[in-house]
Amino acid sequence: MESTKKNKEHTKRRILRTVERLLVEEGFSALGINRIANETGVAKVLIYRYFGDLEGLINAFVTSEDFWPTRAEIIDLPDDEFFQMALRERIKRVMFNFAAALGKRPETMAILAWEMSGNPTLTRVMEDALGQFANQISESLSHNDKPVHSQLKPMLSVLSAGMIHLGMAYQHHQRFASLRLESPDDWKRVLKAFSTLLDNIPVEQS
Repeated sequence: MESTKKNKEHTKRRILRTVERLLVEEGFSALGINRIANETGVAKVLIYRYFGDLEGLINAFVTSEDFWPTRAEIIDLPDDEFFQMALRERIKRVMFNFAAALGKRPETMAILAWEMSGNPTLTRVMEDALGQFANQISESLSHNDKPVHSQLKPMLSVLSAGMIHLGMAYQHHQRFASLRLESPDDWKRVLKAFSTLLDNIPVEQS
């Protein structure tokens, strides 16, 4: 029984790796149950059994740790220690850990660039999955505090979008405007700018 479970998980990981490779190399148009089954070397009935359909398969991929950081990775502390920190410090920790996590996932940046091409299925699945992630982080930031400022969530969304866009720019041409993103000095400038913004945005209701 244990061996069967391990084989199932191994097969699922192989299928998800195929999804990642096809998305990075060819974009969403390359995805299809038959193509994924052939590329992975598995019967397509297994894909339907494990994931339901193509949309379920995509959802499993975009919610996997390989594609997107988990709450645990972003917080990177036991909850009791994290919640002892001041709200602004929690926000800074989350945002900088988020930036570091994206930097470890170049394939994610490439796939997000494909997603911007506007495929409705990929866009919908990713929006749902990333929205759930954002809600988890938002709940963690406001845990047991007085109400957060009404503009905090949209401001953090804008900053997160900026981080993601810079990550995509780095993967494609390593530049954005006057920034040379391959330069450690310019990355320090970027992180300092984010730190300055996070130090000055309103976080709590007055």
